[in-house]
Amino acid sequence: MDTDSLKNSLLGLKSKLQNIEKDFGEKIEDVESKESKNKKIDKEIDNLVASKNDIVHLNIGGRIFQTKTETLLSVKESLFFKMVTERQQSNSKDEIFFDRSYIHFPIILNYLRTKKFSLKGMSKYDVEDVLCEAEFYGLSEIVIEASEVMKEIEFVKFEWNGQYSTGGTNRLEDISDKNLNNGFCINSPGWITIELNFEHEVGSCDIGGYNGNLNLFAVSNGANAKLMTSTDKVNWVEVGKTPSNYGNSITTVKFTKNTLCKYFKVQHTSFLGIGYLKLNKA
Repeated sequence: MDTDSLKNSLLGLKSKLQNIEKDFGEKIEDVESKESKNKKIDKEIDNLVASKNDIVHLNIGGRIFQTKTETLLSVKESLFFKMVTERQQSNSKDEIFFDRSYIHFPIILNYLRTKKFSLKGMSKYDVEDVLCEAEFYGLSEIVIEASEVMKEIEFVKFEWNGQYSTGGTNRLEDISDKNLNNGFCINSPGWITIELNFEHEVGSCDIGGYNGNLNLFAVSNGANAKLMTSTDKVNWVEVGKTPSNYGNSITTVKFTKNTLCKYFKVQHTSFLGIGYLKLNKA
C-alpha cells in the first residue's frame, strides 16, 4: 500500500472513530438525562408519600375545608391530584383556592375520603349542581351516577285519602310488583298523589288494579279513574283515564299529550285500587 492510500485509510478510520465517539457521547447524555428525570420523579413521589398526612386547606368559594394530602391524591385522574402534585413540586404550603360553589362540596370531599356518596332525596336541581361540580373536579364516578339518577323515574313519597279496611300493603315500593297482589286499597272517593324524584317529561303509564284480596276488594275498583300530572301540586293536567278492564291485568295508558311531571295523581269518584304503576318517559 502506498503512502497516500495508507493516509486515506487512517483518515477514514479517524472519521469513523469520531462518529462513534459522538454517538457514544450523545447516548451517555441521554442516559444521564433519563436518570436525572427518574431521580426527580422518585424524589417527588417520596415527597408525596412523606407528606400524605399533611393538612391541606381548601378555599371553595370563600368557605375553608381541611383534609389530608392523601385524601386529595386518592383519585389520580382528578383535578385535586394534579394541583396537589404541582403544589408539592413547588414546596408550597398555601391554601388551594377554587372559585366554585361550596354548597355541595361536602359530597365531593366525602367521596375522596370514602369513595362513597349518595344522591337520594336530592332535588333535580341539586343533582344537576353536583354533576356540574363533579365534572369540573374530574370525578367520573359521580358524573356517571348523577347522570343515571337523572334519567330514572322514581317514586319518593305519596299522599292519599286513606286505606280501605285492611286491604293492601299501601307502600310505594310494592306497586312495582307486577303480580298485583300488593299495593293500595283506597277509601271512597279514592285519590293518591305520588311525588317523583325529579321533574320528568312523561308520555304514558303502565297500571294495574289491586288483586290481593278479592273477598275484600273488587279488582274493578279504580276503573275509569282520572290520571293527572303536575309540576307544583297546584295546577293539574288530566292526561288520561284507567281503562274499564284495568283491574285484571297491567295495561299501558298512552297520555293525551306529553307533560312535565313532578307529581302524579290517580283520582276516582269511588274506591280505588292500584296494584302496579310505572310512569314512562315521553
